[in-house]
Amino acid sequence: MENKVAFVFDVKNLMDHYLPIGPCALEVLKLRWAEYDKDQVWVFPAQSPNNTKGYHSDPKVALDTI
Repeated sequence: MENKVAFVFDVKNLMDHYLPIGPCALEVLKLRWAEYDKDQVWVFPAQSPNNTKGYHSDPKVALDTI
């Protein structure tokens, strides 16, 4: 977060991507980090205990969480 860049590795085209984090997104991530449970792996964990991945896989659901 210090560099204001997100790193996404091994995407569909097998290349890594560095994406800038805008000021609003950075503030959301900082707020989420302040509430971070050290046992939690995901920034936006799944709300349902039936979710086998453990995280939101639908961006609309993650956006609703925000």
